[in-house]
Amino acid sequence: MPEKPRILFFANLDSQVFGCLGFIDHLNAMGFECCLSFGDSKKISPELKQRVAKRARIVSVGYRTLEDLEPALGYDAVCPSLSGSQIAQISLKLRTLEDLRGSRPLVFSIYNGVVLGGFEEGLAWRLGADIVCLNSDRDMERARHFLGSDCFQPERFIVTGLLRENPAPVSGGLPEQTSFVPQADTGAVRKKTALFAEQVAIPREKHFRIWLFRQLNELARHNPDWRVVIKPRVRQGEQTFHKQIYHPSQFKGYTASNLDIDYSPLPEILPRVDLVISISSTMLIDALLIGKPIAVINEFGFRDADGTHVFAGAGVSCHLFDNPDLDELASRKPSEEWVQQFRLGSRETILPLVKAIEGWRGVSDGDVHAVYSPAFLEHQQRLRMLDATSGNRLLQIAAKVGSLLPELLNRLRRLF
Repeated sequence: MPEKPRILFFANLDSQVFGCLGFIDHLNAMGFECCLSFGDSKKISPELKQRVAKRARIVSVGYRTLEDLEPALGYDAVCPSLSGSQIAQISLKLRTLEDLRGSRPLVFSIYNGVVLGGFEEGLAWRLGADIVCLNSDRDMERARHFLGSDCFQPERFIVTGLLRENPAPVSGGLPEQTSFVPQADTGAVRKKTALFAEQVAIPREKHFRIWLFRQLNELARHNPDWRVVIKPRVRQGEQTFHKQIYHPSQFKGYTASNLDIDYSPLPEILPRVDLVISISSTMLIDALLIGKPIAVINEFGFRDADGTHVFAGAGVSCHLFDNPDLDELASRKPSEEWVQQFRLGSRETILPLVKAIEGWRGVSDGDVHAVYSPAFLEHQQRLRMLDATSGNRLLQIAAKVGSLLPELLNRLRRLF
C-alpha cells in the first residue's frame, strides 16, 4: 500500500457530493488522499465544484464498463456515492476485475444524509460492498433485523454516524449551543435570524407546499424581532435526486417585510443564523455540529417516506399552525440520547473504516458468499466469463442489472 492511501469517490448529484464531503474531510485529517469523479459534471454547480476542489482532487474515472472502471484498480478504496443499483454494479464489476487482474480496491458504501424511506431496499443494493457505513445505532439495528443471522456480518457494518463537513477534533463532541448576542456596539442591533431549510419534495403535494410557505410568512409576521430566511434546496430548474414540486420562489403570497429567500451556500449562511428550522433536512444535523438550535416542523407527522421518523424523540418539534415564539424555539435543546445515536462531533467513528482500508490486501476474503446465494454467485461467474470473452458491453451491463433484481426481491420479501 502506498505511503498515503488513495480513496476514489463517485458522485453524480449534489446530494451525493454532500455525503462524500464529510467522509473526505475526515479521511483527509487521517492522512488519506481523496479523489472524486463526477458521473455528469454538468449536474454539479460551479460553487460546489469549488468546495470539492479545496479538499479533494477531481478526476475522471467512469464505471459503465469494465474498461471505464479499470483505473479504479490504482486506488486503495472506492466509495460509490450513487444510486443503489449503481453501487451494486460497481461492486460486482470490481469483483470481476479482481478475477481478471488479481486484485481490487476495498469497496465501502455510505448514506448521503437523512434517509428518506426505503432503507431496507438501499441496504440490499449495498450488500456487495466490503464495508457498509451506517448513519446511526438505530440503522444498525434495522440492518441486523432485516438481514437476519444468515446474512448479517457485524464486521462489515460500521456506524460512522452522519459525517458532515469540517469535523470536530477526535476528542471533541458537539459544541455548546450558541445564544444570540445583540451587536449594540455597531450602532445597529442585528435581528435574530431563523433559517428554514426547504426540501424539494417534502411535502410532495403542491397544496401542502403552498400552505407551508404561507405559514412561514405568518411565522415571520408573528415574530417581528426576527428575520425569517427561506433557504431553497436548489434554484428553480436545477436538478437534484428528487424532482422539484413547487419552488419557494413560485409562491406569491409573501407579505412579511422580515422574510427573505437566500441562495447562499450552506457554509456561508449557516454560521450567521440563530435557529434552523426544517421538516427533515440533513441541514439540521449540520446546525447541531456548529452549536445552532434546531426545530423540526411536525405538521406532516413522523413518516419514514419523508425521513421525519429520524427526528422522532429529538424533543424539538413544533407546529407552524400555532405561530410559535421563535425565542422559545431557540432556547430548546435536543435530547442527548437522540443526539448520541448519530455519533456526532467525533472522528473516532471512522477509525474502523480507516483500519479496514489500511488492512486491505487487494483480495476478497470470501465474505460475499455469506451474503449472496450459491445460484446467484454461479450466475455472476458466468457473467464474469462473458466479461472476459465478449465485446458486447451493453449486453454485459444489461445482464448484470437484471441479475440483481431476484436477489433484491428476495431480501425485500424477508422484511414483509
